[in-house]
Amino acid sequence: MPSKAARLERAGEFHQEAVSVAKQSFLVADLGAAVEGLAEAIPPKQAALLLGIAVALGGTALAGDPDVARAAAEAIAAIGAEAFAEQFGTGAAMSREDALTMIDEGVSG
Repeated sequence: MPSKAARLERAGEFHQEAVSVAKQSFLVADLGAAVEGLAEAIPPKQAALLLGIAVALGGTALAGDPDVARAAAEAIAAIGAEAFAEQFGTGAAMSREDALTMIDEGVSG
């Protein structure tokens, strides 16, 4: 069985592909949801930023989505609520253009 790191890397590849496909959708929620999925497969600080970017791109967070809630909870547990809020806020405040550029270049934070 592959290691957790290998599984996360593979999941990240699938989610990155989903983001690429969702960029072509006329529904902004599709892109936001794809970015939220990608947040599950990256390090916590970056996940917090991506969850904010998903709000910037999709217009809202998917309230009640258990996968999003889990990604947020894991990020908060790893980096703390204050750092999570800072990263999330940075992502949520991005323009669509800046958010897409951040995703295209690889999320950092």
